[in-house]
Amino acid sequence: MADPIQPTEAALRMELPTYNMNAQTWFIQLDAIFQARHVTSQQSKFAFVVEKLPAEIAAEVADVLINLPPEKPYEVLRQAILQRTGCSEERKIKDLLTNVTLGDSKPSQLLRRMITLLGNNTISETVLKQMWLEKLQPDIVQILAVLTEVDVHKLASIADKIVDTRPIHKFPLSCHQMTRPRMLTSNFMF
Repeated sequence: MADPIQPTEAALRMELPTYNMNAQTWFIQLDAIFQARHVTSQQSKFAFVVEKLPAEIAAEVADVLINLPPEKPYEVLRQAILQRTGCSEERKIKDLLTNVTLGDSKPSQLLRRMITLLGNNTISETVLKQMWLEKLQPDIVQILAVLTEVDVHKLASIADKIVDTRPIHKFPLSCHQMTRPRMLTSNFMF
């Protein structure tokens, strides 16, 4: 039997985060808010989630919304959203192996993203470290190579510091600078 809506929960107005395409993280945020606000009713949680769902996600789980489950409606809706809109484990592994790049991220952000894509799958830290290093710039890898006894998380922190201390190069030069060579002048007399 579904648990009754608590009077304090029925009247409660909460600011919930907007749904984003990382449903797993969104539900972690919601669960933390529900816990902090003492929202325990499955039906209240269900109603709060439905209120925040974008139309395309609501359409994806319309069967759950139309046929409200009598038992644990929030959990049923949560699982339906995660399963139907999230990436499969196979897709996450494929992304990890082929699509994940450093881009504008810090090395530690790249590592965290790779670990997130691993999900419940496990690989040795040595393999993870090698996969991560292959996605970094060669000069950073050369510096990190001397740190053989350091775990991958500490290496990521060190790599961030290396990136943060690099001089900033502004390329390309303006068209004017590229076409007119600069003349070096000297005050030396010959």
